[in-house]
Amino acid sequence: IAGIFQDLTINPTVANNFQFGNRMIVRASTTATTTAIGGFIRMIDNTALGNTVRGLEVQAYSGTNVQGTNTGIIAFGRTFGIQGITTGEAGGVSNPAGVYAELQNGTQGNAFRAYSSTSTSATLVQFFQETSAYTGTGLDMNFGVGAGSFTGNFMTLQRAGVAKFNINASGTTVIASSSAAAGASSTLTVCAQTNCTLSATSSASVLWVASVDGTTGTNSIVARGSITGNAADFAEWVPVAGEKNDYEAGDLLAIATSTSSSTELFIKTQTVNDPRLAGAISASAAFIAGAENGTEGKVVMALSGRISVKVNGENGFIKAGDLITASSKLGTGAKAIQPGRVLGMALESFDGISATSTGKVLTLINPHWYVPPVEITAGELQGGQTGTGQILNTYTFDPNTLYSFENLKVKNLTAQNVEVGTNELPSGITIYDTVTKNPYCIIMENGVLKSVPGKCGEGVTTGVIATSTALNANQAPPLVQTIETVVAETVAAPLEQTVSSSLIILPEISTSTSTEPAATSTTTILELDSTSTIIQEPTSTLVIETVASSSIVAESTSTTETTLTQIVTTETIATSTASSTPQ
Repeated sequence: IAGIFQDLTINPTVANNFQFGNRMIVRASTTATTTAIGGFIRMIDNTALGNTVRGLEVQAYSGTNVQGTNTGIIAFGRTFGIQGITTGEAGGVSNPAGVYAELQNGTQGNAFRAYSSTSTSATLVQFFQETSAYTGTGLDMNFGVGAGSFTGNFMTLQRAGVAKFNINASGTTVIASSSAAAGASSTLTVCAQTNCTLSATSSASVLWVASVDGTTGTNSIVARGSITGNAADFAEWVPVAGEKNDYEAGDLLAIATSTSSSTELFIKTQTVNDPRLAGAISASAAFIAGAENGTEGKVVMALSGRISVKVNGENGFIKAGDLITASSKLGTGAKAIQPGRVLGMALESFDGISATSTGKVLTLINPHWYVPPVEITAGELQGGQTGTGQILNTYTFDPNTLYSFENLKVKNLTAQNVEVGTNELPSGITIYDTVTKNPYCIIMENGVLKSVPGKCGEGVTTGVIATSTALNANQAPPLVQTIETVVAETVAAPLEQTVSSSLIILPEISTSTSTEPAATSTTTILELDSTSTIIQEPTSTLVIETVASSSIVAESTSTTETTLTQIVTTETIATSTASSTPQ
């Protein structure tokens, strides 16, 4: 049924010409502003049925030719080529639209295309709304609805065929990339224009930024101004031992001493003043590093800044300014009251009524070794001073250090074992004479203690003669001593001689207490060479005693008493006649 039915055949014989099936010319020759319509079709449907009503239908796809350009309707206009208006009332079957475009090809074509070969600055597509308040969506893309699926791109912006902005089906946004979007769960990826080598190992990331050339050796972000984050700390993804779900914000972390895996590096603090205390878990950091190999099995450990950390009342009330260390409870801090590793400084108070009291304290993260102040009463400091201050850990008791202390002065010293000097550098102890007030260096030589005038280390060396211990009648063992410098005397007259020989004295000990010498007793004193000896006669008594002036006094039962005085510094022996009173 048709009001007008025509069946026409177009069969031109001249190329690149026009031929019309129907042609109508309508001229607008109005003398006033009006609306002129060349052709008008009105469809009226007053039913209540789900009818499909079309005012005009044009089919141009009939036939088999697919070589040319097949267009259903083409419209030219000085204002609008096509203007589509809908009242939006008939929404029972389809959602109303001013313009509806549909593509019925699975691999090529567009449902909507905006094109220009002449425009230089105009806007090809514009979404515009005015007058009323608007709460809708300017552009809505909804793919994979119902039984469908979607793995393509929501949007791809290109320049000369090269993608510069891309949003894929997972929501990943890639800016200035020549490759596919990276990171299945990322929301924004920024790459260089010619290179994007980001891996797809991240999860739940917000922003990925590649360096200018896609490597790790050049800049990734250069800020011309400030970068501001809402959180107050800087942190790092760190691997933890055990299950990640066993850790939570505020836990104190320590470096693990031993792990079953090389990737398990951190654990909750284990002991009081844990010496491996490293940081605490942050709830939300402004900057987080350490995601290069992903974040699986990792927690965010604060490196600096302010975060809330777990504490208890083991060491009492915490006030702002107190330092926080590890307590006996796993991953929980307490007030630092003794030397040890601390996490940082409390910025607020905590009422630790008892050791079991728990809570959180905002803490300025600054891991370091803490030494508490010490109070010194009157006279305990050098110069008799008093005061309170920090112990400065500037000295060491490391046995491998030659001089741990350059100079150390103490008033009283009690020790169980004392070692003076070493095998390579034997030394002595300086003692001051109670009478002369002069210093003497006490040394050990061949198993015998000796004293040498002067301070140890100031010109006094080993191998120098010192006076020997006195012999008395109660000493049974004979004394055998090697002396580097010796002089012998046979007369009472003064004698001064410099020699370098050895003397071995093998005295016979007499128990006689008689002060009168026997008429027949004699003392033999010989001039010595390196192998000579003095052998005291059995009837005489020889006493060698230690005196402050390092003199060797020889006394015999003969009528002549002789004193031999050793001068150590010049290795010169001076002898003189002894006084009538034995020295």
